[in-house]
Amino acid sequence: MKIWYDARMLGFSGIGTQVQHTLAELFQRTDPETVPVGNAATVRKLFPEFKGRVVEFDAPIYSIKEQIRFPSPEKGAILHIPHYAAPVRFLSRSVVVVHDLIHLQSDEFAAPHFRMYARTLLNRVAAKAAAIVTVSNYTRDCLLERYPQAADRTTVIHNGIDHSLFHPASGKEMAQFRKRYDLPEQYLLCVGIGKRHKNVDFLIRALAPLWKNSGTTGKKAALLPLVIGGTGGALPDYVQQAVNEAGVQSHIIVMPRLEEQELRPLYSAASCLLMPSLLEGFGFPVAEAMACGTPVLSSNRASLPEIGENAALYFDPTDEEDLRAKLMELLKRPALADRMAMQGVKRAARFTWEEHVDLLTAVYRRLSG
Repeated sequence: MKIWYDARMLGFSGIGTQVQHTLAELFQRTDPETVPVGNAATVRKLFPEFKGRVVEFDAPIYSIKEQIRFPSPEKGAILHIPHYAAPVRFLSRSVVVVHDLIHLQSDEFAAPHFRMYARTLLNRVAAKAAAIVTVSNYTRDCLLERYPQAADRTTVIHNGIDHSLFHPASGKEMAQFRKRYDLPEQYLLCVGIGKRHKNVDFLIRALAPLWKNSGTTGKKAALLPLVIGGTGGALPDYVQQAVNEAGVQSHIIVMPRLEEQELRPLYSAASCLLMPSLLEGFGFPVAEAMACGTPVLSSNRASLPEIGENAALYFDPTDEEDLRAKLMELLKRPALADRMAMQGVKRAARFTWEEHVDLLTAVYRRLSG
């Protein structure tokens, strides 16, 4: 069994994380034989032990060029496309991963040409793909609500997380991390905030009274700053505007770009992770924070309750008072935070790349007969 795997998103966050870990797991297996399609230098750099063939291909993702120029897989090979923008010519032999339908759901992507491109490709994928994989039941339900004809070809396979990286950091590691970046002993954490559906402007507005009115909302909450990671050191405009309008600049700490191994102490040292997203196909930060033993206070929208289950505390991401009340409950009840931390570690153990690839390989085998 041979798989041609579109590897052009190696090095990206989000989908790129799935691509990198899925390929790492596939490369350890002799069956299926995996042939990456993408930049050979990137593949060799990230996987120096991989000695197999790489099909060179550099057309931009979500472009017309990729539709015209995508190389033709050899006879009998299955094509794995890790995003919905699959080459239409080869859909009948393709496994297509749909992470979310944000390009149809969010106003960020409302430009007519972009929305039309997304709708056209998803229509084709739903009608013609040999198999479709979604990363959550939520995404499957959204997909099938629009395209019920794809039901018998759609399989849910949750993402994994890297448990060699994401596990509770030692006290020494956390202390060194806080000292390196001059962080306080306790802080709130939010990561992955670039797009508007991440809803971080809402989070800033909701937290502002806790910082400004310590006499009525509780001293502890008022003294905890919000550490924001995943920005490369600069806030997106919509978040910066919310910070300026609320006048809470002194309560925000923006992290520079971190090395991958620094994510463990970043999560582990936080009093809790705040995840206010309106739309998520999976929600890596929830699983990563839980694996690090960090309590999670999450939006109750989209896939997030599915990923966190009863190991997280949930709020309405349009109700500022609900968020404040849930945060105060968590901060005032150490026993609750400890219980959530333990439940989170157990819940996160459910998400492994080995199981992800086991289930993915089962899809390949069904197609190969």
